[in-house]
Amino acid sequence: MLALPMAKAGARAYIAFAGGLDLEEVMGSRSTFLKGGVGGFNGRPIHDGDEIGLRAPCEYLPDLEDRFVPAKMLPELMNEVTVRFTYGPQDDLFSAAGKQTFTSSEYALSDKSDRMGFRLDGPPVERAAGSDGNIISDGICFGAIQITNGQPIVMMADRQTTGGYPKLGCVITADLPLLAQLKAGDKVRFRPVSAA
Repeated sequence: MLALPMAKAGARAYIAFAGGLDLEEVMGSRSTFLKGGVGGFNGRPIHDGDEIGLRAPCEYLPDLEDRFVPAKMLPELMNEVTVRFTYGPQDDLFSAAGKQTFTSSEYALSDKSDRMGFRLDGPPVERAAGSDGNIISDGICFGAIQITNGQPIVMMADRQTTGGYPKLGCVITADLPLLAQLKAGDKVRFRPVSAA
């Protein structure tokens, strides 16, 4: 039996099971894609009373009882974070004033956020003159910052593969875990960095 208390910090817990969970593999994975109802435990969230078996640990994982993540390696979870991002690919579709607003303002995580996208509420990001806020659909990566009706949406793990809204930038990979632990109402600021 597994019981988890209320979170004291952050929004998500991660559990590693030696050998993994005994679930059917779908497209090379045992994870669940909830929006599609695919994989995992019947394609749905786990409920009280569900039972899932464990797979046997691999031979090359000796001394499992000694395996842990040292506390100093765990990020400090806060309800206010600053995440770094790189500009592009459509940052030219936003005005200089809009970019200044984006990088100098605080945004709150909306309660309409999910694993597909983290919707943020705050000062609107102004488009460049002549931009209608649409593009020809192109690829969307994890961490892409779409601007829809002036408000940012950071695309998360279950994001769609393409989209037609301009992307001001992309949150760097190293900061995505900090963003992923935010709860509705938590605050985020964005700091531009170079690819280097």
